[in-house]
This record gives sequence, structure tokens and C-alpha cells, in this order.
Amino acid sequence: MSGDDERGVGTVLTAGVAMVLVVAATAASILATWLAQVTATQDAADLAALAGASAMAEGFDGCAAADVAADANQATLMECDVRGDERAFVLEVSVRAVLQPRLPGLPEEVVRTATAGTG
Repeated sequence: MSGDDERGVGTVLTAGVAMVLVVAATAASILATWLAQVTATQDAADLAALAGASAMAEGFDGCAAADVAADANQATLMECDVRGDERAFVLEVSVRAVLQPRLPGLPEEVVRTATAGTG
């Protein structure tokens, strides 16, 4: 009858392994989502800088154009700095985006910077 004492051990072990796999898959999914969001935020920064530089080259407000471009790409313009004159300039922008899903104790946002210009 000693075999009866071990009944159900396989079920408990299988449930434990399944739980570990679910947690690992969830963590990998969140990490992949965050990495995609970081890449999208860098793309938003690049596009905002290019839009701002293009606007400045045409004589318009580069920071306003960068703000519109960042907003169109689900990011917030945090900083816009223009160095140089109308002919040779560099526009540097920093944009922020919120990371989803939000988890307690982990970063809630990502900030990326990009530059564009003629000089």
C-alpha cells in the first residue's frame, strides 16, 4: 500500500511546471511589448526631429512641428532645443511615451532623444 501514498504527486508536479511556464511566457510577452514600445518611441523622436528640421528649413517653427509629429506618433515632446541659425542648424528633441502594461515597481515611461538639421 505504499504506492497509494504517492498518488497525485504527478498532478502537483505538472501543475507546478505549468505555472512556471505561464509566468515565464507572461514575463516574455511583457518584455517584448516594452521593447517594441521603446523602439516606437525612438521612431517618434526621430520623426519629430526630422519634422522640426524640415519645418525650420522652410522658415517655420521647428519645435511646433516636432510637437505635432510627436503627438501623431503617441509620444509627448518633452524638450526641443535649436542650435545655429536659419542656414545651419541642429534641432534636438526629447520625447516621452508611457509603457503599457504598467507594473508596480517597474518603469512607467520611456524617454528618447533625436537630432536633425542642416549643420
